[in-house]
Amino acid sequence: MNEQIKCPVCGKAGIPDYHKENVVCSCCGTDLSIYKMLSDSQEQSTPNNTNSKIREITVAALAAIAIIVIVVLCILRQIDISNARSELKKENTFLRDSVATLASKLEEANKGIESLEKQIEKAPSSENIYIVKKNDSPCKISWKLYGTESRYKEIEAVITKPLQPGDTLKLK
Repeated sequence: MNEQIKCPVCGKAGIPDYHKENVVCSCCGTDLSIYKMLSDSQEQSTPNNTNSKIREITVAALAAIAIIVIVVLCILRQIDISNARSELKKENTFLRDSVATLASKLEEANKGIESLEKQIEKAPSSENIYIVKKNDSPCKISWKLYGTESRYKEIEAVITKPLQPGDTLKLK
């Protein structure tokens, strides 16, 4: 089958194949080289099997690299979490030891206080020691110690300066 090629502009038959070479129509004078350029560009844009395979391999390689990177990042994160856990365990052990040490020191201090209280109880009570509290006055102290305010003069006799909370008074 020998098909004749027609000019796409005027329709004249029998012109050379303008898809394969630059042609000027002898009837209408149209330069048909643009059609050859379009044909050439279509052939170049159609991927051949070699380029297609290279693209597929490249995409697969990039996907594999991305998966490997994600796996490595997950492993590194797990390592960081493990390190953080071990650090927290160390800190927890240190704090537990510190609490135990403080508890033993508190127990020793309480024993010392009990011992001092026993010594105070055993000491001869020829003198009473009173520790002044906030808003104390000689009358209030007399009431607390003797049950009456009438002995306030005995308390005034041992006061050498204005009363302040924490002062000690030695009373007979």
